[in-house]
Amino acid sequence: MLVRAREDDAERIAGLHIASWQATYKAELSEALLQHQDHAARTAEWRHLLAEGVVALLAVEGDGVAGFVACGPGRGTPRSTADWEIYNLHVDPPRQGKGLGSQLFDAAVERGQERGARELVLWVVKTNCVAREFYERKGMRWDGGEQEHAVTATERLAEVRYRRGLTAPHERASGPITG
Repeated sequence: MLVRAREDDAERIAGLHIASWQATYKAELSEALLQHQDHAARTAEWRHLLAEGVVALLAVEGDGVAGFVACGPGRGTPRSTADWEIYNLHVDPPRQGKGLGSQLFDAAVERGQERGARELVLWVVKTNCVAREFYERKGMRWDGGEQEHAVTATERLAEVRYRRGLTAPHERASGPITG
């Protein structure tokens, strides 16, 4: 079941975000950074983002969060543009490959369509081949954009920008979102 995140979900989102990074970026980031992420700081960051209106949808299984997607208007572009951006999409590592990522992606697409966006954009770590292949299966294409994401003063991740057009909402098929 997908539900809209509230500010009090920030701690659960932060925990999953950290676990996902620890599983995914072992080759890109130092073990010290990955093992000593500040859960309280990440929770505060997510609480702030949710309070500012970032759309975050949670895939809930039992009492836990199995995955989440955060999305909203394209960053770094004037509000008048029709870009909708996926800021984060993470699935609990043991639950990957079971369709949750697709459900979350499709829900983010629907939210963009509802707001009249014409294009979906996202940044993905250049070396994250699994994520890049997933996004390419979803119709996303690298548009040539590249940037470096400063994780700390000494550690960076190279990112590439993916983009695709958005179709009409009636062309999407996935489960309902509550909340």
